[in-house]
Amino acid sequence: MTHSVHRDPLSAWKYLVQHGGIELEGRDEGLDQRILQRLDPCAPSLDDALATATMPAFTRAFFEAVHPFLAMFRDILSFFEHADVTMGPAQWTLQVDDVDLNLSHFQKWIGTWCGVGIAQMQIPAVDWNGVWRLWRVLCDKEEIGAEIRRSFNQGQPQLPQDVQTWVDMHNRGNYLPLPASLQSPRCPPELLASASIAQAALSRLREMDLTRERLMELRRDYRRDPDRSDALDFWSIAQNETDYWLRSYIVALSAAATLLTQAQLAGLGRDLDLVLADFPLRPFNVEVSIAELESVLSLPIWQKRYELYSVWVATEMVRALKGHQIELHHEHGRIVFAFHETLVATIHSSPGPFRIISERRWPLEDPRGRGRTGSVQPDHGLWTSEYGHDTCRMVVEVKHYKRSVKRAFLAVFEDYARAFPEGEVYLVNYGPTGRAVWDVSRSIRERCHAIQRLTPTSLEARNELAQAVRECVGEPVLSWPYGLHASADVVVVIDVSASMKTVLHSRHTEALVRKIVASECPRELIALDTAVVGTWPPNEEGFAELIETNGGSTALGPAIVDLLRRVARVVVITDEGGLETLSGLHATMHDCQELESQGVCVRVCTRGDYGQERDPGRIA
Repeated sequence: MTHSVHRDPLSAWKYLVQHGGIELEGRDEGLDQRILQRLDPCAPSLDDALATATMPAFTRAFFEAVHPFLAMFRDILSFFEHADVTMGPAQWTLQVDDVDLNLSHFQKWIGTWCGVGIAQMQIPAVDWNGVWRLWRVLCDKEEIGAEIRRSFNQGQPQLPQDVQTWVDMHNRGNYLPLPASLQSPRCPPELLASASIAQAALSRLREMDLTRERLMELRRDYRRDPDRSDALDFWSIAQNETDYWLRSYIVALSAAATLLTQAQLAGLGRDLDLVLADFPLRPFNVEVSIAELESVLSLPIWQKRYELYSVWVATEMVRALKGHQIELHHEHGRIVFAFHETLVATIHSSPGPFRIISERRWPLEDPRGRGRTGSVQPDHGLWTSEYGHDTCRMVVEVKHYKRSVKRAFLAVFEDYARAFPEGEVYLVNYGPTGRAVWDVSRSIRERCHAIQRLTPTSLEARNELAQAVRECVGEPVLSWPYGLHASADVVVVIDVSASMKTVLHSRHTEALVRKIVASECPRELIALDTAVVGTWPPNEEGFAELIETNGGSTALGPAIVDLLRRVARVVVITDEGGLETLSGLHATMHDCQELESQGVCVRVCTRGDYGQERDPGRIA
């Protein structure tokens, strides 16, 4: 990209669109609206806003509109930098379509981006919920809550004069700059990060020369939905000001700085930092040139930003499974994300186990979606095996639209819900999703979910996706234990009669057997119907072979009596029919019985009066 001189914001904008690979009619749809909102949210169009904007104002607006990609690239880089500890090689490469991007590509883009702009300040990229979580932390202190109530009741405040003046002017409908007592160096360091959020909000309102009355008029007249992922979205500020957020927040911060002891202030600072730790920093009021923006938009990683959004969503799915044993699949350190089926990860500590598979094509008659013919191909899926068949339990379709596209979104829900009748269908979008999910067929509505504005700075949306992934996969279960000191006096008997055939292939049954093996340390797994059918070692391979045994009728009692002449303890896994054949045996409920969910019965039979002969060798 060659640098060019631009004399006005409109020509600069058109140049960046053309040479920066920006698709306003495609996946960058809505970027112009984000810039418009930053310049003048009430202007009829971006061209109108650019006609009256200064060049510094435009470059700041463009920088802020694109800046969320920095957080996304940072997240991907951080994920793969730390993945080598437990998941694979130290030098990962992502193959996105036909382009290889190693970690140095991310490092270069991040370094270049952080170097192009001079920011007046760095503030937490807090979302809608975040600002109110901060407010609640402050108000939990009685002294602070009392001061807020006093400010609303026009009582005599116990605050510095500059804060009293600020509150008085706010009551008259005017926005002054943040009081100096809440800025460095006078503001306590424990409150500086929280105060910077109010400072940024006030800066936006003052740039537009708005009174509170005019702000409320704009909110009523335009009725725009706020972006809940961004507390400094203009319409988020307007909505929060209906509850006098800025006045309450500034009074609360000042009361904390003025009325709390040093020990109380230190504790409050830790509580505020816990809230802010969830959010990355973002620059505010940046000075950046067109040439500097060009240098960043020319790097290869920028050209693959849409595909990397899908990669980021995949890393979010893996992050959600903290505590699980996860294997990232690769070819000599290269992880492929392309428009064909790719096994991304296996969650070994989950029943099944679960696998994250991208772009897996699955048959479907008469799909509704544009471009689909006889099949669907979701971006990501959580797959497991049940009864010998692959099943998709969760579909994640990733969109990068900056606004809701109802027809396309409806087609996603309808097609994927039909293709995967046992799965939950999640549509995640970089921008809003509208009400498309409410218009799907009643028969599938409960399985269709939309997560809007899923970005690195949207904690609410990220938590929603993480919870869905965690609920689908479940909590970690014990891996098949290896190297145990097996007990010569314990065996696990598994009923392989015809009535158990379906149950034995269930992932729930495998998890149950795995748990029993870990707690009992048996010397063998024994398949039984009316007699011993076979024996296997107590591990994953042994269980896999055992469940392929074809048993017949059920009569467990006599064979177990014979086993109890050789071992002291027999753990029996059977069903209600098999349980009836244990009549007369000393059988008690096993502790793992609470894990059964498909009619499986777990009992323990001990030697009792069945003879004292013992054979420490392998049972024939």
